[in-house]
Amino acid sequence: MTTVLVTGASGLVGRTLIKLCVANNWKVYALRRSYRPNPGVSHKDIVLDLSTGFDISLLPKRIDSVVHLAQSNHYRDFPANANDLYGVNVVATSKLLDYALSAGATQFIYASTGGLYVPGSGTLSENSAIHPPGKLGAYFASKICGELLVETYSSYLAPTILRPFFVYGPGQKAGMLIPRLLANVCSGKPIQLQGECGLAINPIHCLDAANAIVCSIKNPPSAVINIAGPEVLTIRQIATLFAMHYGIQPVFEQLSGEPQSLIADISLMESSLCSPVIKLSDAIPELLP
Repeated sequence: MTTVLVTGASGLVGRTLIKLCVANNWKVYALRRSYRPNPGVSHKDIVLDLSTGFDISLLPKRIDSVVHLAQSNHYRDFPANANDLYGVNVVATSKLLDYALSAGATQFIYASTGGLYVPGSGTLSENSAIHPPGKLGAYFASKICGELLVETYSSYLAPTILRPFFVYGPGQKAGMLIPRLLANVCSGKPIQLQGECGLAINPIHCLDAANAIVCSIKNPPSAVINIAGPEVLTIRQIATLFAMHYGIQPVFEQLSGEPQSLIADISLMESSLCSPVIKLSDAIPELLP
């Protein structure tokens, strides 16, 4: 039986992934920061705070795949909570890699971010330019450090680095892009746009993202892979979709400057893992408060 350790089990992608892993009859260890009652669950919960020092002896002795999805809750609070940020994204990544090797794992999947790339007018492949160190900021710098750590284990584990672009889904934290746009539309708050339409993106539903991770576990690719959705939408289009469901007019505020694009090239995702299928317009009912 395949055994999988998932960090960030309480997060949007984590809780979706665990359901898919259980559906595949895999043995799942779900690592979460705090205890939550889960009556009737068919996976093993492990309560562990990755932002502090932890003992790998608390983890299962044998594992096949480690999926590191956890991220600091204080990723915006730098430098006040730098220890928490780097504790999860860098130090814990190093400790988990060491654990994976000692537990006989054959694969380590690391959730990075598509925000590393320099925005451009075209699609962004895995080889596109990323922000230079001085322009990354603390959170993105920590993700680059995590990627580098994972890649150093390539002789011992199949390192899969996934770079998700704007994941969304039901129950997502209010501060993330899609729920923030929805809340602004509902409250009549102006949606700020650079140029006529604002940022262009191809956001991915959490189920499509989790499916991609399942495919990674089944056929481990040693690669960096963009994870994004099947359609390109501007901020104006997203806000308009939300407004249509409420029968209201969205309010826009145009800012100076040229609109940017963070559109992932997903050809490698489609050829190595799976194709995303869920469109934002079809998922709106499950996002509404």
